[in-house]
Amino acid sequence: MAENECPLDIDKQKTSIYAGVKGATAIVGYPLDVIRTRIYTDTTKQLYFAQAFRGIHGVEGVAGFYKRGFGPSVLRMGGKEAYRGYGFEYFGHSWGSVIFNSALDTIAMPLDKVKTLQQNAGIQQSFLQSVRQIHKNGFLTEAYKGASFYFGRQLGAYSCTIGFQSLSNSLIKECFYKDSEVVPFWPGFIGALGAGFAVASVTNPLYKTSTRLQAELGGDSKPTKILLDMVRTYA
Repeated sequence: MAENECPLDIDKQKTSIYAGVKGATAIVGYPLDVIRTRIYTDTTKQLYFAQAFRGIHGVEGVAGFYKRGFGPSVLRMGGKEAYRGYGFEYFGHSWGSVIFNSALDTIAMPLDKVKTLQQNAGIQQSFLQSVRQIHKNGFLTEAYKGASFYFGRQLGAYSCTIGFQSLSNSLIKECFYKDSEVVPFWPGFIGALGAGFAVASVTNPLYKTSTRLQAELGGDSKPTKILLDMVRTYA
């Protein structure tokens, strides 16, 4: 085997492009992540997208969408995407890929915790201030609070993504491209977009529960209790 040859026979160029596109998408869409966190952690049921947007933009301007939690988000994204592409290249769309990527997300939980604390803070606080807050309450306990639920959430999200996208491609091919071996780019893209919306709708309660858990410091809240309380509140 050559010195620089990859033992897993992975297309490094394709993996790098995949990671770059995902990273750029995350940066452009980061303001939506900040707004989502504000809405998810609001317990009054009275904060909507437009209100959250005006609340951030009116006080801090455009910079307010990027100066809260952006640093840990980039670190988290860079670290995960550096290996996530290898997971897809090596395992393909299989259970191995689902478990591999879910494990990566769970390992990166501390950065997700810091990001959520910064996004939800009433006043702007630095990365180190957030880390100290977590450390005061027991770093490992706080950073990995609800880790099993978080892993299950990611497992469900990746499984749904693969399932919905495979179903979408099968339907498009069966209805419009029976004689073609592959689905053309744009129909496939639109199908993937629809699959993405379906996954987001199915997994939204789990994401909301996880975000509320990460936004809290101290206490002994359980994911199932937060989820049930949320269901009762919105029922």
